[in-house]
Amino acid sequence: MELNELERIVAAGESETVEFKKSTAQITRAGETLCAFLNGQGGRVFVGVTPEGRIVGQQFADSTLRDVAAMLARFDPPALISQDRLRLSNGSEVLILCAPAVAGSGPFTFEPAFPNPPSASNPVLYMSGSALPSAKARCQSGPSQQPSQRPSQRPSQTTQSSAC
Repeated sequence: MELNELERIVAAGESETVEFKKSTAQITRAGETLCAFLNGQGGRVFVGVTPEGRIVGQQFADSTLRDVAAMLARFDPPALISQDRLRLSNGSEVLILCAPAVAGSGPFTFEPAFPNPPSASNPVLYMSGSALPSAKARCQSGPSQQPSQRPSQRPSQTTQSSAC
């Protein structure tokens, strides 16, 4: 992605497929949003852009990138979230996390790093859709698969949105 494309997206503002996070201090919220995008029409989270639309960027140390990787590992089933970084003129970067629209692979759940996380039989499910007030609405999923029955890979039938 080029800076002019980022500026165009930021100028259009947040939407059902675009969300801004000022920094990785909001990485759990970014994970919740990505899960909603996976369960909906796909979308992108821009880390280093304020909700008001200011492109501020962030320095991404190795420990920060490990935190992002740890967040991405908390999806069930595992999700293929693409990552891109755009360097700004001030030396900071914007992290772009893209969740494709995936047909036949959900529902996806995301387990934030709670002191007492939801159990395998009662995960937190984030959904997106016109019937919900926002892309981050929470609902409880139905019966889940036992850990031994979880697929190790996503089904081969997928559809990727053009946003990614």
